[in-house]
Amino acid sequence: MIRTLLIDDDAEFGESVRGYLAAHGFEVRAVTGSAPAFASLAEFKPSIIIIDQNLEGESGTEVFRKLSSLTTAPCMFLSGGREEVDRVVALELGAYDYVAKLTPPREIVARIRSILRRAAPQASAPAAPAATPVAAGGPGWHLSVEKRELFRPDGQACTLTASEFEVLRVLVTARGKVLSRDEISERAFHRPFRPGDRAVDMAVMKIRKKIEINQHHPQAIKSVRPFGYVFTDFPAGMPAEEPAERG
Repeated sequence: MIRTLLIDDDAEFGESVRGYLAAHGFEVRAVTGSAPAFASLAEFKPSIIIIDQNLEGESGTEVFRKLSSLTTAPCMFLSGGREEVDRVVALELGAYDYVAKLTPPREIVARIRSILRRAAPQASAPAAPAATPVAAGGPGWHLSVEKRELFRPDGQACTLTASEFEVLRVLVTARGKVLSRDEISERAFHRPFRPGDRAVDMAVMKIRKKIEINQHHPQAIKSVRPFGYVFTDFPAGMPAEEPAERG
């Protein structure tokens, strides 16, 4: 049984979600405030927490901020509104997903299962080496997992933002395999890709400026329209100079 803690002030909505999840094999505890939610952590030991963003007297993000210091259970937000700021704040705090309450229950179940797969510890996976050479055809490039940096053939670190590093890491790990934007978003940002989301495309564009020899004919990261991207190999050389970051 997947133990699910549902925090929602709307008792009628909470009961409808509880009933649907229970019918799909979930054990659900629905509470209507932050106090019973905190009390449930030690006793119920939830596998996942679902929080309504608009709780009475306290926002869902504030409750999540406090809960996250007490549990490692992944969290998904439900919201009746469309506030972009709330969604961004929740994801930046570490929430795995942010879903509208009007989302069909079947999709909510699918999203929960996706979150649990991503959050599950990979006990059998071998530990990543501190510094991983990744360029058989482009000698000298090294991706350091430990330092979270890309080293150029001249030994200098190539400045990457956190999002750029994660996207590059995902692409390099799947070298030679075409990845969709959805797959890249899930693996790099731990959130599903949504129409209009430019985070993956912007990260790829900035990475290309830092590693490609010819910006007009990229060879390391190739576009596969309209699907996504594929990493082939680092170039046998490097750009004349690394582009300066704009503020």
